[in-house]
Amino acid sequence: MSAELLLPRPGGHLLPHRLGPPSTFQRPAGPLRRRVAYSAAHVVCDPLAERDPIATATLDWEATLAYRRYLWSLGLAVAEAMDTAQRGMGLDWTGAKELIRRSLAEARTTGGTIACGAGTDQFAPTPRVAIEEVVAAYEEQCGFVEGEVVDRIFKCPGLRGQYADRRSQTLGVLPRLANGAEDPDGNWKRITDYAAEHWHGQADPQRPDFQVSFAKFAMALDRISQLRNKAAHPYPFSRELYEELQIITCHAGPLEIGTLNMLLLAWQE
Repeated sequence: MSAELLLPRPGGHLLPHRLGPPSTFQRPAGPLRRRVAYSAAHVVCDPLAERDPIATATLDWEATLAYRRYLWSLGLAVAEAMDTAQRGMGLDWTGAKELIRRSLAEARTTGGTIACGAGTDQFAPTPRVAIEEVVAAYEEQCGFVEGEVVDRIFKCPGLRGQYADRRSQTLGVLPRLANGAEDPDGNWKRITDYAAEHWHGQADPQRPDFQVSFAKFAMALDRISQLRNKAAHPYPFSRELYEELQIITCHAGPLEIGTLNMLLLAWQE
């Protein structure tokens, strides 16, 4: 039996409308390619946990990750740890970090596309908060998210010298090495040899001629690093620069589909 809705009409009248039978939906064979549709997925609380779900939520991790697997099966991407879905509604920064870790691991396993949010919710606002505190909070969260993503590349064994130190292992390192920065320990060759085992530059099956090398990906990070460094300082960051950063990272730029999307689509464990 189909459901019936009452739809408002001009003049304050209601018009009955009976819904037709549901249409069939064929799940795509992989992620959507023509454009990336991000779903700000909610989390699932553990209903049996003896904690206030509004104050400090206890998550049902299997149900939470199963929902993400379902979204990926529909060809959607996941926008993780966003304030539109979880943050500020029971999920604190500690919980958000765990959610990011687990969701990134799940995305690597299933090949799902994911982006992670960064904010300032780990420190309590005060009437006299300084801009430096806000910037530091953003840097902490951006650094954590970047560190989790960069683990894909810097799992590379045998790194030496300064790049053996995790604190030096950032995405900004790659364009410097690709540009011929001083590298007496031969780390760039180690990274590219390791990347060759995982990098699948033909990320769009509908465009077989569209190939992106790992070296080109590394060079595309250069402008992102420049813009991020500008944003991390307490100086005005124009709307134009913000839009450029968003486009290069998520939508278009020299890699056409966004640098983050290219990393998530091309890197295969």
